[in-house]
Amino acid sequence: MQGGASVEVRVYSTINVLLGMMTTPADRSGTNFIGVWSPTLIGRINIFDPDNGGEGGDNIQAWKVGNPFCPGEGNCFDPEGNGTPGCNDRACCEAVCEIEPLCCIVEWDSICAEIAAAICGNPACPGEGSCFESNGTPGCDDPVCCNKVCQVNPFCCDVEWDQGCASEAADLCQGGPPGELIWFTNQAEFEAFNAGEGKVLKGIEDYEEANLAPGEVVGMDDPLVSGIPNPPAFPDGLTGLPNLQVQSNLSGGNPTDPNPRGANALVAFGAPAGNFVSDVVIANFFVDSLDLIFTDEKTGVGGNTLRFSAPGSLEMRVYDINNNFLGMMAAPADPAGTNFLGVWSPIPIGRVNLWSPDNGAEGLDNIQAWQEGDPCPWDLDDDGNVGVPDLLELILLWGTDPGGPPDFNGDGDVGVPDLLELILNWGACP
Repeated sequence: MQGGASVEVRVYSTINVLLGMMTTPADRSGTNFIGVWSPTLIGRINIFDPDNGGEGGDNIQAWKVGNPFCPGEGNCFDPEGNGTPGCNDRACCEAVCEIEPLCCIVEWDSICAEIAAAICGNPACPGEGSCFESNGTPGCDDPVCCNKVCQVNPFCCDVEWDQGCASEAADLCQGGPPGELIWFTNQAEFEAFNAGEGKVLKGIEDYEEANLAPGEVVGMDDPLVSGIPNPPAFPDGLTGLPNLQVQSNLSGGNPTDPNPRGANALVAFGAPAGNFVSDVVIANFFVDSLDLIFTDEKTGVGGNTLRFSAPGSLEMRVYDINNNFLGMMAAPADPAGTNFLGVWSPIPIGRVNLWSPDNGAEGLDNIQAWQEGDPCPWDLDDDGNVGVPDLLELILLWGTDPGGPPDFNGDGDVGVPDLLELILNWGACP
């Protein structure tokens, strides 16, 4: 207006009934603010200067009645819908329900989720890197998982997809890329599934062959390898599971490649040291993660999850034989190895990494590995030949039930029939 004076603001309903009026100061610079709220829907506002000073309004904002179903309880971007009216982001919920009211009146189904992804999905979704690892860029490559995580933690799309985002993806997006890995927290179900798929149990590594006194703690260099001495704790190396290599990983929670520390990187505990209930091996430096590397192809890997510190959780990451990431799952863990975690993959497993976000010093005990049916099960040391080393290993296990070779006939006892079968197959493997 032309001078510093006042204006009158009149408010009318949607059928042009006057609801009220107020006089307020006004000037050319727009110094003063006036706003009005009405329980009756507003249809028109009139601004008038009795002195004919040329009135108007700037920075006009308008508020409307919110949808009573917004926000709802379920995720807006779940591809199957969330099974309830509305979703948990108010703005997205209201925008979708303006297009399709049934999303709020009846149920937020897969169609509602598609609309949400189209009109209110984060522009960083999909991104370039994996959702299940720190990828150094905003967003990740699965648009549904990306939107789910960024709705909870906008930092993951606004700034960078870091390890915290990857952990949230594991929780919100079912642990890994869909259609690849199958996870088990029940040991019997894991073993039955592998057997049903025609896989064979190659062996179980429980670390009990360690040369440790009760309560003794011994440091070792990387790596600890099947059959290769690593004194003083393992003068004969690992013996229970052929082709297993255990080593630290300096990369902690983002172990895209094996990155062993080297000297004094591992530590062996003779139970009950560290409150462990059996002999175990973990990374000596709590900031490191632990790699289980298989020099042959495994289809299933499982064991009892361990933490040196108080009970908490660990994350198991799975890689193929070319070190491509397959998926990840978080699971509870404690010093007693109370909990089991196993993974089955249609793509051969080459490496399993164990890490806890709070540096709880993690590991896996009673490690079992499954693989395709063995054309030469009598070759116990996997050197391509059935010979004296295999005979000696059978004798060492005489009278026991190893759950696999050298109990070749599966009667639960290594004995004379198994010895005869090994001798009958003496020499080079077919």
